[in-house]
Amino acid sequence: MSLPLHVIQTRAEYDDDNQNIWMNSITDRYKCRPETEQFSEICLAKFASEYRILSKSESSSRDAMKLEKGLGHVRKRTRTDAAVVRYARFSPTKHPEKHFQSILQLFLPHYIDCELKPPAFNTYEDFYKTGFVKYADELCSVKSIVDFNMSCFEKDADTIDEAEEDVKRNGLIEDAWAQICPESERESLECVDMKKNETTEKENSNSAGDIPDLLPSEPRSGMRRRKQ
Repeated sequence: MSLPLHVIQTRAEYDDDNQNIWMNSITDRYKCRPETEQFSEICLAKFASEYRILSKSESSSRDAMKLEKGLGHVRKRTRTDAAVVRYARFSPTKHPEKHFQSILQLFLPHYIDCELKPPAFNTYEDFYKTGFVKYADELCSVKSIVDFNMSCFEKDADTIDEAEEDVKRNGLIEDAWAQICPESERESLECVDMKKNETTEKENSNSAGDIPDLLPSEPRSGMRRRKQ
């Protein structure tokens, strides 16, 4: 995402040497996190979920943590729940390289992009399935680290993907609930019918009580006689 237009115009007006027109993303800030025990083993998805970027007025707070390269400060979320992380999902069969690159970037701790696919590996899929990295002072498989971190964010992901594919193939099924649980659907319809009957009976009783009594009209005493 680019910087606001007025910022770009101001830089051009004052011949600012900084010609970068792009805003710093959460990925940029993640890769500039401190190389400490607290941050070294955290993946991008967890960083985005559990930490928030501080404004300049908040950067002097006691629990603020400074990022490298002047990319600001972050603080762990304590007063609110972890943020919901939204990201693109790619099919492992239709777009395998995009899929494996995406999950490695999100769920494998790293500081530089080449750690997502070292030169010894030809593809991201290769590195995911056969690679090993040092993690928590032990040599662990890339797949085990990624799968564990991903499981914290993707609940029933396979089931949801299958349901989505089924909808794409067959479309939405009308009265799907009636097919899944016909007894409950029948009871629900019976309740609706009973409610309609009660409403009709109530309306009929009210309309019957609103009919005024038909009383004989009294003759008028001041009627004029017709002229003969």
